[in-house]
Amino acid sequence: DAWASETAFTRNMRDLIQAARQDGVDVLVASQPSLYRADLTAAEREVVWFPHAHQQDGERASIVSMAAGMRRFNRISREVAEAQGVGFVDLDAALPKDAVHLYDDVHVTAAGARLIAEALAVGIENAGLIGTR
Repeated sequence: DAWASETAFTRNMRDLIQAARQDGVDVLVASQPSLYRADLTAAEREVVWFPHAHQQDGERASIVSMAAGMRRFNRISREVAEAQGVGFVDLDAALPKDAVHLYDDVHVTAAGARLIAEALAVGIENAGLIGTR
């Protein structure tokens, strides 16, 4: 349940948005899709690497913990975007959590990239950053 980087992540997200806007850059924040879910198949568990490669105080996060962490950081991204008055695209919700769309924890396949591109296009349009297609 404890994510030591949560405070720094929140601060850095806020600072990045503010710096971009000060430079006249339009900002659209997006959540991070991931494969993490409690009911991963054996094949899906084989491609998940982040909790195996990282540890804190000798402990590795479980898949359930990783899923909760991703939800928390994606929620923070949404909250910071809202507080800063910039658009938000929920890419995590746009992408099925399966091996067709993700080839490991967070990296997408070509099929996943197509769904992300479509979700971002809609988000950019909805934020009024470009005209409609």
